[in-house]
Amino acid sequence: MPFEKIAQLGSELGKSQLYMEQMQGQLKQLQEENEKLRERLQQMMQEKQQLQKPAGIKPAS
Repeated sequence: MPFEKIAQLGSELGKSQLYMEQMQGQLKQLQEENEKLRERLQQMMQEKQQLQKPAGIKPAS
């Protein structure tokens, strides 16, 4: 295999390696955002339940 071809393949491999690392970085970011949104959703669900609870029993005032 000619050296130029090897160099080209090496360059492409380097680029795809870099691309993979970028994608993994983005994936990690998305997973973190997803986790935050999941926690926020959980929180909202709990708040909703809390809001629904008092409907049946009137608090003594």
